[in-house]
Amino acid sequence: MDIRRFLTIAILVIIAVVSGTAVFLNIAGVHATWNTTQSAQASCDPQTQNAQILVQFNNNGTKQIAALAKDNQTGVAVQLGTVNPHTQKSATISTNVIQLNNGSVTFSLKQGFSSAQKTVRYLGTSVCTINTASSFFVSPTPNTSKLPGTGVSFISWFWLLAIIPAGYFLKKFAST
Repeated sequence: MDIRRFLTIAILVIIAVVSGTAVFLNIAGVHATWNTTQSAQASCDPQTQNAQILVQFNNNGTKQIAALAKDNQTGVAVQLGTVNPHTQKSATISTNVIQLNNGSVTFSLKQGFSSAQKTVRYLGTSVCTINTASSFFVSPTPNTSKLPGTGVSFISWFWLLAIIPAGYFLKKFAST
C-alpha cells in the first residue's frame, strides 16, 4: 500500500470517529454487512380477485435501512420506507393480474452510502377465482339442481314445459 492511500484511509477513519458516523470505505475494502431477512408469499386478494404478494423485511442490524420491494414478474414495487434496527415491516404488492407464476421479489436496500439488493423467491398462484356475484350470467356449468320432491332436474322440466311446446307452436303457426 502506498503512503498516499494509507493517509487517505487514515484521514477518513479519523473523520468518521470524530463525527460519530460510520463511513463505509469501498477503497479500503470495507463493506456494509446486511444483517437482514426477507420473504415474499403470493396469494389471491379476496376483495379484488387479483394476485398479491405479501413481503416482509426484518432489519436485524444496528442501523436504519431504507427498503423497497419489487416483484420481478410484474414490475410492481412497494416502498417499505425506513426500517429501524431490530424491527420488521410488511407490505402488500397489489399486482393487478389474476395469476402469478413462480417468481421472485428483489429488495433494494440502502444504508448510508452503501446499497445492496437481495432477491427471494415465491410460489405462484392458481387463477384467482371470479366473484360469483358479478358472473351470475356467465356460469360455466348449467344449473342441474333438482326440483323439490320430483327428483327431476330443473333443466329437464324447462325443456319439457317451455322449449318443446314452444317449438310445437312455432312449427304449427309456420306451416299455416
